Amino acid sequence: MVFATQLQNPILMTGVILAAWISFLIIVLLATNLKKILGEKGLMAMERLGGMPVALIGVQMVATSVIELVKLNF
Repeated sequence: MVFATQLQNPILMTGVILAAWISFLIIVLLATNLKKILGEKGLMAMERLGGMPVALIGVQMVATSVIELVKLNF
C-alpha cells in the first residue's frame, strides 16, 4: 500500500494487496498449530525476529528525517 502511488495499474495493486491479506489470513488461521510446532522458545524467537524489522524501519525513518532536516538548514 505504501508503493500504490508508484504502481500505475490499479488491478495489479489490488492483486498485491489481496495476496498480502490472504497470506496474513493463512498465518492467523494456522497460529494454534504454529504454537504447538514452535513451542515456547520458538515463539519467543519469532517475536524477537518479528520485532527486528519494525525497529530497523523506525531507525531508518529517523535517520532519513535527520538527513532531510540537515539538508534544509544548510
